[in-house]
Amino acid sequence: MAEGFLGGNDDMEILGNKFFNRLLENSLLLQVENTSRYNMHDLVHDLASSILNSSDQVRYMGRQSCASLNEQATWLRSLLSNDKICILMFSKFKSLHVLILMDNCVEELPNSIKELIHLRCLDVSDTELKCLPDSIGELYHLQTLRASDDLEKLPNTLKNLIGLRHLLIPGIELPPEMGRLTSLRTLPYFGVGDEKGCRISELECLKNLEGKLEIFNLEKVHDKEEAKRADLLQKPKIVELVLKWSNREGGNGDESVLEGLQPHPNLESLKICGFGGRSLPSWCSNMPGLNKLMEIRLERCKECEQVPMLGHLPHLKNLYLDGLVNVRSIGSSFYGIDEKCVSFPALEMLELRGMSELTEWLQAELRSAAPENDQRLVVFPRLEYLQIIYCRQLKSAPSHFPCLKELLIDGVESELPLVSICGINLISLTKLHIHSIDGLTCLPNCLFRKNQNLSMLVISGCRNLTHLVPCLEGGGTALRNLEIWDCPELRELPDDLHTLSALENLAIYGCSKLKTIPYPYETHNDDDDEQLLLGLSCLRRLFIEYCDELTNLPIELCAESLESLTLRGLMNLRMTMGTLIGYCMQKMPRLSELRIVDVPTTNNPWEIVGSVTLGNLRDLTISCDEYSVSAVDAILKASAKSLHRLTLLGTEHSRELPGQLQHLTALSELGLYDFGEMEELSDWLIGNNNNNNLSSSLQILHLSRCKKLRYLPSKEAMLHLTKLYISNCPMLHIKGGDSDYGSEWPKISHIPYVVLDWVQIPTHAQ
Repeated sequence: MAEGFLGGNDDMEILGNKFFNRLLENSLLLQVENTSRYNMHDLVHDLASSILNSSDQVRYMGRQSCASLNEQATWLRSLLSNDKICILMFSKFKSLHVLILMDNCVEELPNSIKELIHLRCLDVSDTELKCLPDSIGELYHLQTLRASDDLEKLPNTLKNLIGLRHLLIPGIELPPEMGRLTSLRTLPYFGVGDEKGCRISELECLKNLEGKLEIFNLEKVHDKEEAKRADLLQKPKIVELVLKWSNREGGNGDESVLEGLQPHPNLESLKICGFGGRSLPSWCSNMPGLNKLMEIRLERCKECEQVPMLGHLPHLKNLYLDGLVNVRSIGSSFYGIDEKCVSFPALEMLELRGMSELTEWLQAELRSAAPENDQRLVVFPRLEYLQIIYCRQLKSAPSHFPCLKELLIDGVESELPLVSICGINLISLTKLHIHSIDGLTCLPNCLFRKNQNLSMLVISGCRNLTHLVPCLEGGGTALRNLEIWDCPELRELPDDLHTLSALENLAIYGCSKLKTIPYPYETHNDDDDEQLLLGLSCLRRLFIEYCDELTNLPIELCAESLESLTLRGLMNLRMTMGTLIGYCMQKMPRLSELRIVDVPTTNNPWEIVGSVTLGNLRDLTISCDEYSVSAVDAILKASAKSLHRLTLLGTEHSRELPGQLQHLTALSELGLYDFGEMEELSDWLIGNNNNNNLSSSLQILHLSRCKKLRYLPSKEAMLHLTKLYISNCPMLHIKGGDSDYGSEWPKISHIPYVVLDWVQIPTHAQ
């Protein structure tokens, strides 16, 4: 457009998009993956280069040297530059149409930019410019202005750019008289002001606005007549509209103002935020002419007493109701049932959030209950995602969700909405998240049996939950992820938990009254040997923490497939750390991550019989006290060539470190915590700086809460360290005052990154 290839008519953007899409369809332009950028195909690039090289007059240039820039300045039409020198040469760019400045090539645009009299596009979005000069207002041919997020102010002369079509700027105050820019297509937002030239009437003449428009400070609009001056009804190309009122007390005039802001029927997305009226205007309640709406958001409309009728909108896909704290009921009027007896025919996502007074969400009903009306009511036929968040008083919900796949309920006191939604009619659920439902004691009995495709179940903060379901009844065969967090009254899991044959992740945290994880054995008639039934053969991650009363853990249930195992805060287990480690080493060949902390230990020596290796173990966190050090030594020996990260957790009485530590040839990160009696970290720990010990691989070292630690290994032993973190080691004399360095400083001064008590300190390597 800036080069003039699209002519000078009003539909340049339409024509340009048509050409662009044609190039894209024919792969002459290629989108860069995961970005909004596009690359030119090599053939197109070669062709363009060939044409340009055939002429002595270079018209397009990017990131060239000052000499070549000076030579070609006269004929140059497009320039992309990150060189400061280009801003000193504006007078030489006689034909420049496009100027893109990048990086730190300019701290301030000079007034001489006005000499670029043919400039159509100015892009400084990749700079740190905070303001633009007044002379910008003399670029009378400018069509596109794109500024960076650092911009703080626009010049008042912006009103002179009557040919400006696209203004892409951050959320800053607009200069007065924006209404003079009658060619504008893109204006991301408009903040209503009190002064002349800043009122909402400035939008009246901007009839070509398109795309998204956000209007804020609507509390400064006084009545319907003033609001109508924005003339939104006559702006057919605006497809996304945001209407915002600031937080303030009262909102008596808001209903009248919103009545005057009726948009054009072409609108596809509407967001109303901070509205202070008790009821939405007629065009919101009925929306007879807004049949193209695909998304509606009502946020912080604190005085609204009723949700508008929306169910009749044929294309509505996403609906968000957030912070409507005065709405007590969602009734039958919400559904807007049409003559086809279908409500919300296209809705896919529905979210109710922060509706603190909402007590009932009623079922949809046909207006006529006459016998001759044999039509079947269809509600939410395409709804797949439903979220109910922080609606604490809600006690009822519909049960007609024929296609619901993902349900999240959080912060609702009563269990009744969950029970109703997950009733006998729901058979399509794949993901269920349940959080902080105080009244929930168990899940609906038919949940697993009816929803055979349920793959994820996450429960947290349900303080009265005692069990999930007594029995899965053959359901849950597709369940891959089961997580239960902070349910202190949970006492039991389903007896047939082992039938979850697809389960890959099982996490249980903070269930203090859970005593056992069931797993049945079968006994053969010819002998008394018990054998484990097959099950959980796909389990890859087992995570159990802070279940204080857990005594029985059938660790055998997850042997072959397990890749990550975390057991923490299980001091009542009927097995010791040695038993757990022994089983891991013998039966878990795929294990790559192991965390065993605060489980029972024994003062009896424990050792591995035979040669066992854990060739895949890369990350180990483990308690290491005087009773468990032999077990830790055994697992370190078994993983000496594979372990990359090790965290050892001692006690206030811990002094000794496991001897196998020095033989970990692949270890890159080591953490030592709570070794309360350890005074010295000897050279033997890290080695003698040869290629067969820890010193050659270790790069990161953490030392924390080692209260008596005074001495570090020698500088030679820590030569390969790149990061050192030390905290709560008061006897370790690293640094005194501002310039006072302690006795251990020479040992670590070569390390590039040192953090002492959470503060980085400079070293000689920086």
